[in-house]
Amino acid sequence: MGNHELLGSNVGTPRKEIPAHLGEFSDLFVELEDWWWISLWGLLVVRLVCLVIRNSNKFHQHHHNMNHHSHIHYLPLNYHLQTIGQSSHPKFTMLEKYQLREARRDKERSLEDQQIYSRKFDLHQYFSPASRNTKRFIYYDKSTGISHVHDANEMAGDPKSLVVAVDGTCAQEGSGSESKSSYGIFFGEDSSFNMYDTIETSDRKQHMNDYAHLMGIDRALNLIKNSPVLEKWRSTGEREGAFTTIIMTDSAYVYDNFTTSIWLWRKNGFESSEGKQVVYGELIDKIDKAILDLAEDKILVRFWSVPREDNKEAEKLANRALEGEM
Repeated sequence: MGNHELLGSNVGTPRKEIPAHLGEFSDLFVELEDWWWISLWGLLVVRLVCLVIRNSNKFHQHHHNMNHHSHIHYLPLNYHLQTIGQSSHPKFTMLEKYQLREARRDKERSLEDQQIYSRKFDLHQYFSPASRNTKRFIYYDKSTGISHVHDANEMAGDPKSLVVAVDGTCAQEGSGSESKSSYGIFFGEDSSFNMYDTIETSDRKQHMNDYAHLMGIDRALNLIKNSPVLEKWRSTGEREGAFTTIIMTDSAYVYDNFTTSIWLWRKNGFESSEGKQVVYGELIDKIDKAILDLAEDKILVRFWSVPREDNKEAEKLANRALEGEM
């Protein structure tokens, strides 16, 4: 090639010309340039591997901390997801798919958000686009008297879910001795498990709508945990993995308390940000412990916020109690 030598690299870069007086060193230049490119690619590969290892360590450390600080809240969900993977039934139900999607989203959420979303049932995430007609997504099994979340794939209810509507009401709220309150628990039309009752209390201040809603939730969880409802429900589904109880409520007070506020309250000993004791703190604590007890039995509890008009059946039961139709 005359007095010039072309330099090249193993990665296909254009060759450079070597001055004639350096021609005797051309082989050395070729070797050095080739090693320079090889070293650059090697450094990039090492850097990439380091990033993967570091992110993997962060992921495992995050989940170690999450389980260390709130083990009781996440074990049931992890157990459920593991069971889905090992199930002899490869076709997931819509509820299982919903929980798998939530588990994937948890990887991008803070610990606080993971706790909050672990208690929520979001219809728009379960079924998109979600209809405004709430009843479309509830399947009532007349033979068992139990409602399930609707599985559109099977055109039936998911047997490992239970949907129960709860409402509380107060007549003449805060009006002293004339005040009365009650709750209604609705499992389905003419279900033998439906329940309603007045609330007995010696404290007139307890006859408030918020307290009535809390009492309804307390009674519903007790019914699910300690009555034939739970046994009958379990017998309708596959005996694998976790079950899910979905509580329908039109009370923003109940929904916000048990999905969002409860985590900070429990950490602060049920004191508000102003240092005062949380109103109805003892009852809220009792309900939350019941939720955790059910979780230990692989029964997850989620709250479904619905408009008041979609909770009319539970409201009718609560009103029936006030009217004395026992």
